[in-house]
Amino acid sequence: MEISIVGGGVAGLSAAVRLAREGYRVRVYEQRLLELSAATRSAGLLVTILPEPLLLYALASRDFYRSLDPGLLRKVSALWIARDRRCMESIVELHTAHGLGSRFLDETPESLSLERGELVAEIEEYIVDAGRVLPTLLSEAERLGVKIVEERVEGSPGRYRAPSGRLRGTVIVAAGPWTPRLVPELRGELLVYRCQAASVEGARPPAPVEDDSLGYYIVPVSPSRSNIGDGSNARLADPMEGYVPDPEDTYEVLEKYAGRNPEAWNARVLQVWSAPCATTRRGIPLVRQLGGDTIVYTGFNGAGLTLAPGMTEALLRLLEGQDPGLPEIVLGPEPVPEPYNVCS
Repeated sequence: MEISIVGGGVAGLSAAVRLAREGYRVRVYEQRLLELSAATRSAGLLVTILPEPLLLYALASRDFYRSLDPGLLRKVSALWIARDRRCMESIVELHTAHGLGSRFLDETPESLSLERGELVAEIEEYIVDAGRVLPTLLSEAERLGVKIVEERVEGSPGRYRAPSGRLRGTVIVAAGPWTPRLVPELRGELLVYRCQAASVEGARPPAPVEDDSLGYYIVPVSPSRSNIGDGSNARLADPMEGYVPDPEDTYEVLEKYAGRNPEAWNARVLQVWSAPCATTRRGIPLVRQLGGDTIVYTGFNGAGLTLAPGMTEALLRLLEGQDPGLPEIVLGPEPVPEPYNVCS
């Protein structure tokens, strides 16, 4: 069976590798290969603070990266700050059930100052080498015989074409924020926004911090530097606007962290980078069959590194004529700006 995948980011290339391993003949179409993917502009955190259905996909992504190259991934003990004890307890119990080393801390680390009512847990998470993910995926795809076509695709479901000709077989649109251009009926359902992170020097935390209470994350990447962000959620009319970062957002994130660690007031911003990201109004990624042998595979809400490789299982089920088995999770009123901060 022939598959044409539109999009050469983490979602498209991980789908290509998974399907090629299952014996499908795969082509990937991407105009700017390895240039503009949001994955290369991320902090590289594989998040595990997730409700059960999504956690299972995250763990499947972890195993997928290990199958590519064990050096792509390293385990870390992240510090998670939130206020809802009952919710946090459910996540810690879920981690224990799935073999993750997570626990509540009896004492607050000296580097962090908590407010009244806030709780801190030590959570097992993973750092993905974001700079190596796409080249590694591309190398594995080519080893498996995936054809890489560096061309722009135009058209709509059932009528997709590239300069080299019409796309063959089932078409999987994994084009992230450019998906509404190729699937116009999703324009009201898929929201495009700016994902942003920054590299800062100084005030390095002892471990990654996911602060759901104040709304930021900070990930140490060297003895003196960290990546910091809050996900950002500035809505975009044109995906290309996502590559223009908002430095003010970074200073707001640093101000939040300085409320925990006063040394952050002296931190120096080295670089700010951003990319367009896409999410559905429910916050759950799209794995959907459309007319004309078209499948949509997108909407990972800035968590493509965490979810996309693992969710290829749902994609495979859909190709085999089965229910993809996507979770039905109620995440609150629409749209959902931060669906993965489950206890905020």
